[in-house]
Amino acid sequence: SLCANDIHLRKAICYAIDTDALVAGLCQGYGESMHDVCSSVMVGYNSAWDSEDYLDYDVDKAKEELAQSSYNGEELTLFVSSSTFVTRLAQMIQNY
Repeated sequence: SLCANDIHLRKAICYAIDTDALVAGLCQGYGESMHDVCSSVMVGYNSAWDSEDYLDYDVDKAKEELAQSSYNGEELTLFVSSSTFVTRLAQMIQNY
């Protein structure tokens, strides 16, 4: 698959998605963007994760990575479950 074989395309997609806006729009702000396997309220959370780069929302970096990728305008398919929440999430991600 195009995404699986192109790290620059994967990075571009990640940089293009505003996870804080997803939390605000889908959860009315009740939540937080996660940078690893668990949120800051969970056992096992490592505060060092807070200072690491996790491909946070950055349109300029998304454009840079996209320019370095092999993407040529092909249609990308997002596979998700059919629950209402996940469907809305997928729609927001498509908009980004």
